[in-house]
Amino acid sequence: MKKNSKVILIGGLILVIVLLGALVSMFGNVTIRALSETSPQLTLTQPILPGVPFTVQWSGLEVADTGTPAAFYIRSASKEIWLSQALLSDGVVTSEVPCEIEAGAHQLLMKDTGSGEVLATATVEVLESGQDCAF
Repeated sequence: MKKNSKVILIGGLILVIVLLGALVSMFGNVTIRALSETSPQLTLTQPILPGVPFTVQWSGLEVADTGTPAAFYIRSASKEIWLSQALLSDGVVTSEVPCEIEAGAHQLLMKDTGSGEVLATATVEVLESGQDCAF
């Protein structure tokens, strides 16, 4: 009887160790990273009216080289149009949407010019073309 209880105890101990090993291997590669306090944000100082300059400000970017140039694009359902370029350290750029862009919701993109990586986006509303686009 004593021999059987020792075998059961050792078998149970081995089973527990194997289960713990399986759990560690299953969850062992998970890393926890701190979320940045602010996500990259693009802010417009006025509505977007085709043919009229508007200002974009950005914050919350964690980039090693703030001298990196960033390009700004507006993306519609059918195309992506280059608007302007600035250094990340500038924090602000003036852009202008061309007159031929259709009114409605679009994506404003900020991309690293070297890698093409999208650094920040914002959904923006482009208003109907006004007298600044009358030819």
